[in-house]
Amino acid sequence: DLDAPISDYLTSWKVPKHEWQGDHPATLRLIMGHISGFTVHGFPGYSNGREIPTVENILNGEKPANTDPILVDTEPGTLYRYSGGGYTVMQLAIQDFTGLPFSDFVQQRVIEPAGMTSSAMVQPPPATILDNIASAHTALGRAVRGNWNVYPELAAAGLWTTPTDLAKFAIEIQRAYRGDEDAILTPKMAREALENVEGSKHGLGFVVRDDMFEHGGSNRGFKCTLVAFKEGGRGYAIMTNSDKGMSVSATVALVLKPLLESS
Repeated sequence: DLDAPISDYLTSWKVPKHEWQGDHPATLRLIMGHISGFTVHGFPGYSNGREIPTVENILNGEKPANTDPILVDTEPGTLYRYSGGGYTVMQLAIQDFTGLPFSDFVQQRVIEPAGMTSSAMVQPPPATILDNIASAHTALGRAVRGNWNVYPELAAAGLWTTPTDLAKFAIEIQRAYRGDEDAILTPKMAREALENVEGSKHGLGFVVRDDMFEHGGSNRGFKCTLVAFKEGGRGYAIMTNSDKGMSVSATVALVLKPLLESS
């Protein structure tokens, strides 16, 4: 239930008590719309080869986690504020509710059905895709130590993918929105996902703008962009392995967007 308290689905960790707990709880819908009141914008990751915290460590802000505790400090539903922290809460709720490791759940319900053969929601990356991973680079062009950072905050920052696979994912959403019954979402859920959550510029995950849905990606040394139209099968995925990559994406987008809008 997208509108039930997220705490209903958590068994291994509990949302820290807050003053709006009873009347205005954080929910899945509010988390995906980034208006849940949860803290922690994003995550810096961990150097490849270093000690990696558990999800519970991250939620509690306990060592070796390198971010603050994740808690509700604003009345849910009242403030739009991007929160990778909320997505980490959602990650654990899915794992607790299904009884599956989050990586396995995503593999079974998204990656395999969408035909994303070069992707994995696994950190550190599995051996099966190591040969296909580019090294992350700083804005000065230097390779990141260990070639990339590790992100146990899987739902917020843990997907390894390619532009082709990212496009396949967008196509699945477009198919569902069109009404195809064999897509990874039902047509009803796809249409709900691509409408703004009240008080937010996000739908259920995506940034939604008129006839398009999109989202950026920003981990250390990687900058990526996905833009797709709700209808017509149009869109693009741009992925870079540099902290200056957004300037590349913006330049390419200036060329692509008018072409797609007129096609």
